[in-house]
This record gives sequence, structure tokens and C-alpha cells, in this order.
Amino acid sequence: MPNRVLKLVAALTVAVSADHAGSTVLQDMEREVSGIASRVASRVVTVQASFRNPNDENAPGIVNVGTGLLLDSLGHVITASSVLSGMRVATPVMTVIDNGDRTHEALLYDVDSTLRIAVLYVPTMEAGPPIHAKRADWAPGYFALVVGNSFGVGPAVRMTTVSGQRARDGFWQLSDPATPGFSGAPVFDSRGAFGGIIVGEVAGQAREPRPSPAVMVTARQLAPVMSRIAALSGNNNRSWLGLSVRPFVQTDGGTALVVSNVIGGSPAAQAGFLPGDVVTRVDTVDVNFVSDLADWVRRSRPGYQATVRILRQGVEQDIRVTVGSR
Repeated sequence: MPNRVLKLVAALTVAVSADHAGSTVLQDMEREVSGIASRVASRVVTVQASFRNPNDENAPGIVNVGTGLLLDSLGHVITASSVLSGMRVATPVMTVIDNGDRTHEALLYDVDSTLRIAVLYVPTMEAGPPIHAKRADWAPGYFALVVGNSFGVGPAVRMTTVSGQRARDGFWQLSDPATPGFSGAPVFDSRGAFGGIIVGEVAGQAREPRPSPAVMVTARQLAPVMSRIAALSGNNNRSWLGLSVRPFVQTDGGTALVVSNVIGGSPAAQAGFLPGDVVTRVDTVDVNFVSDLADWVRRSRPGYQATVRILRQGVEQDIRVTVGSR
């Protein structure tokens, strides 16, 4: 066999061996990515916020669709605050669709405008132990696994890399754009640890429209928020009032809480709360978000008597209620 042919056969043998080895590496990567996605799938939810203009009931509604991450056994879901955009001009109805396609009513727990995230409270959902967060910093070139709702497909998985950190706000930019529906989607590192939330995109040039890279707030930046939620998860105090509230926007632009349901036989029912009552204050604490009332209840001991300021059909009055336990 001519020497030139031998060299060609040898080169082809090396190429085939390298290709086989590469396939094995890719298969291993596929298994790792698929395994991480399978482990976190039950915690990834679809968040929907429906808005209607309170000044025009006949106007068509707007529905924002995004993604959220179920954090703990109490039903706290973290998402991007942009999913709830429009709250200042319309009354939102928020729902969460879990991995089994079940729809749950969601209440706004808290909003952090600096981190651009929102925390929802979904009483009918639970997820077991708190999720493990990434402790180390991200770095340019790190792999990032985004799991979220993409065009109605969820959980959808996208593998990308971290580009770098923005100087103006400390958020991290990813290499790929955020698919519609990925707002609020959780990001996981190569070990499957929760590493952040997609909170937006980098603004593109108006003259040169193009897909904009996604922006992530990291788990380390979210640590104070998650610590507060974790403290609630570990609290064995089962104090309760027995009413459900949802936030709504008042005519002056402020947020208040309206009672949506009162459980029969509960402390709230015995005290005389009615659906439609607007809760404005508990003792000396003003309540504007679900978090204000929920935190107050969790800090209170069963048997404590509180004075709750409400508006009922526009008339302000106080109701005395005794905190119960369950």
C-alpha cells in the first residue's frame, strides 16, 4: 500500500476515534443536563397575571405569562416582577400552573424593585425541603441551564453560558436571549444548584433590532430574600386568622388588601370579617401587601387579641380578632 494511502487511512482512523470519543462526551453531557432538568421540573411553574382596566370593564384584558420557581413547602414562588407589570394601572389576578397542569390561586407576597423580582404565596402548593442555592460566584464562560415556560411548552430547557457581570446594577448577562415566557425562569449551574432568576433582557439599539441577551439576578444577590422566606419555612408557629386576601390598586395608586374568602368557624369568621372587606391596618402596622399581613400573623402568638382596621362599603371601622392556632 502506498505511503500516501497509509497516511490517509491513519488520519481517518484518528478522526473516527476522535468523533467517537466526542459523541461519548456529548452523551454524558446530555444525561447530566436531562438529569438536572428532571430533578427541578416539579419546582418550575408557569405564572400568569391577568389585568383589566378598572375604569373600563369592556376593554380587553391583558395576560402576562412567565415562569416561577417554587421555593419551599409553604408555597412561596419567586418570579420576575416584570411578569406582574401593569399592577399600577389595573387589578391583577394571579395564577400559578404547576408541573401537573393544575391551576392555583396566587397572592402577591412581596416585590423587590431593586432586584426586579416578586414573591408569590400559593397556599395550595408545597415542594418539600428548601431548594439548594449556588453559593459561589458566577464567572464568564460558566455553563447555565435555564428551565422555564417557552411558548406554552414547559418546562423547556435551554443550555447557555454566562457572558459577564454588568457594572451598573450587578446583574449577570447570558449569551442567549430570553425566549418569551422565560421571564422569571430559574437558572441552574452545572451541578444543578439554583443560581439565579431571569429578570429581563439587555436593551437593543432601535436602529438595529436583534434578539437581546437575557439578564439574571443571582442566587447570592437573592440571599437576603431567600433567608427571610427560609426563616418562615422553619417556623413551627401555626398561628392563623382564617381569611384569604388579595392585593388591589386603589384610586390613589396605593395598594391595599381585600378579603377574598373567610373560612367558616375560623377566628376571622368569629370576629365578623366578610368577603370584600378592605384591610388597611393591624394594630399599629399598615398592611399593603400580603407579606405585611402574613408576617404579622406568623409573629403573633395564638390567643393574642388584635385590632384590625377595615373599610366596609367605604366606611372605616375596627374589628377585634383573637389569633388562633392550627
